[in-house]
Amino acid sequence: MSEVLNIDFRKGTFIEKHSKLVGVNVGNSITRQQKGLAYEARQATPGQVTFPNLTALNFGTGAFSVVCAMRMGDFINIGDIDNVIFANNDFGSTSGLGFSIRSTQLLRLLAREAGDGSAITCSDAGALNDGLYHLIYFTFDGVTYKGYVDNVKETEEKTNVRNVTNANSFIVGRDSATNTRSNSDIAYIKAYDHELTEQERSKLYSEFLNSSLIQKQKSGFVYPKPTENHDAGIVAAYNMVPVDGVISDLSGNGNTGTITGALATLDGMNFDGVDDAISISSTNFGKSHTINLRVNPGTLVDDVLISNGTSNNIVYIFDAVRIRYNAGAAGIITFTVPAMITGQNYNITVIRNGTSVNLYLNGVESSSGTLTLASDDDLILTNIGGYSPFYFKGTITDLKIYDIAFTEQQAIDYHNQFANRVALKENFADYAVGDKLW
Repeated sequence: MSEVLNIDFRKGTFIEKHSKLVGVNVGNSITRQQKGLAYEARQATPGQVTFPNLTALNFGTGAFSVVCAMRMGDFINIGDIDNVIFANNDFGSTSGLGFSIRSTQLLRLLAREAGDGSAITCSDAGALNDGLYHLIYFTFDGVTYKGYVDNVKETEEKTNVRNVTNANSFIVGRDSATNTRSNSDIAYIKAYDHELTEQERSKLYSEFLNSSLIQKQKSGFVYPKPTENHDAGIVAAYNMVPVDGVISDLSGNGNTGTITGALATLDGMNFDGVDDAISISSTNFGKSHTINLRVNPGTLVDDVLISNGTSNNIVYIFDAVRIRYNAGAAGIITFTVPAMITGQNYNITVIRNGTSVNLYLNGVESSSGTLTLASDDDLILTNIGGYSPFYFKGTITDLKIYDIAFTEQQAIDYHNQFANRVALKENFADYAVGDKLW
């Protein structure tokens, strides 16, 4: 990535990485917070950090990307007054770039040419004054402006191209007006001289997600510890956290997953149900194995979780009360489960021993009991997330495959490791408790 700007408050400094400019701070400070160090921009303090003439942000009509890791506090300014995260001088009229929140409590990403702007309103993400850190991307490929919140693209796009040049100051915490202060914590602001690729966005988001002192709970479960690789019998393991644009096989067997379309999120990889998938090398998992999956379905009709690209080797959600399995010419077998709903996390365990197969949902065995396959053909898999036209829509957080058949207690334990896990605490940078930071 060709980085042209890096204001990183996590390093405990107001110095901009590339130009070596020192930001002039008024009224606020860098303090230890949920994500390590971050700059406190507070409504109660008439403060800001000012960087003079950051020409690195003079992109003109060329491509660019701006990324900000931030946490927005309670909204105070009302009406059309902006709560500015950062901006070139005057957010409302000066040429340049800026992020702000108005009384709608929706984030706005702005590229402005003098008095005329092109703004993305992040309505899909909703109000961001939720007490949590978010990673915001604003990208431009030379034609279209796009916005992303936590690596999920906003529906709104803009194509009215603006000439982004500015000789004015770059201000963090507000713009040139004191009444536009934001109640926010800012970990870093980065800029690039091109539109970030999907791989680049995912790499940045992985670093953000795996940073420390995150305490994030989603859908009734605590965000899980990454898949471990020391389980007895494990032959494939994916924690759905991309590294350099791929999904690593943590079992040590090297069966790396290649991502097509799927996006990294806080809960794992999100699949759009249209054409997203993760491909792996064709792998034979034999006649005796256990498959553990943690999923959050967005639909409940023919959602293929893993397969070889056909219905011959497959695990999939048939509908809200049935999950199916097949291997080779054995024929599809169907397990009845308690009614599932969209938007909820589920732990699925499929246990096969020869021709006998059992399925557990959230640690509870299917009422179908043990089902028998018509033959003992091996299970062969090549992808995660489905195949045309049966793609999975939703999120997959965890996938583990073993070359042994689990006991009932082991199936229960797989579910309980998520339900009972204590939230991890991690941070961007390591500092001892009690260190004087600023």
